[in-house]
Amino acid sequence: MISQLDTETADLDVTSEIVALTHTPDASNPRMCYGAVYLGDGIKDLDGTGGNFTLRVNLASQYGQTLTIAVPAQARAVLQTGVVLVPANVALTLRVLSPNGADTDVTVTAYLFALDTTVVAATVSDKTGYSLHGDYDAAKTAAQATVCTEERLAELDAANLPADVDAILSDTGTTGVALAADSIKAVTFDESTAFPLKYTDAGATKVARTGGDGDTLETLSDEIATAVTSIDGGATPVKRTLIEKILYGPGS
Repeated sequence: MISQLDTETADLDVTSEIVALTHTPDASNPRMCYGAVYLGDGIKDLDGTGGNFTLRVNLASQYGQTLTIAVPAQARAVLQTGVVLVPANVALTLRVLSPNGADTDVTVTAYLFALDTTVVAATVSDKTGYSLHGDYDAAKTAAQATVCTEERLAELDAANLPADVDAILSDTGTTGVALAADSIKAVTFDESTAFPLKYTDAGATKVARTGGDGDTLETLSDEIATAVTSIDGGATPVKRTLIEKILYGPGS
């Protein structure tokens, strides 16, 4: 970013070296600066002879950058310096000299600019609260640590899978989910609403539960067989004898 630090305008005799601008860029920090000097304003101009003009940059009382600039035969010209490093609290001076004896009353306008790329305080923070230096770098490093690198992908290769993943594959299988032995227990299986029956009859299956006096399907079967035998000694086929006794009574 470029910023203008100062500008000065005066009608000057440039046949001898004159001061076009004096400025101290920064009292506390060094600055990278450059200057430009405009000769002539359309009213008070150069005599139009041209020639080699001198533009000098002094730092405090010391001579600095000196440029010889060839100006063509014209009434107005712009002389520009190169980039100059100005130490903290040092005054910079732009000085101009014309080679032509007739340039005794010329409007001279000088500018001083700074390249604002030097001083960024470590304590300045952006709107998220991160310092532009230490805190930001720490956050960036943490974010980069979460990126899956080639090395991390190699760690996740099948040959390097951790033991707990291998145990999951052992339980579930690779072509479908398989239950480990004894995985359905009272603590994990709601026996009040779900029953481990093969569901093939659209809900028509009825579950025979143990009766109040301890009867089960097995005990009922034994009791029926005993009843049939006691009715007629087992001589009559069981189905017919049992049905007849139920329908018509013991004397049938």
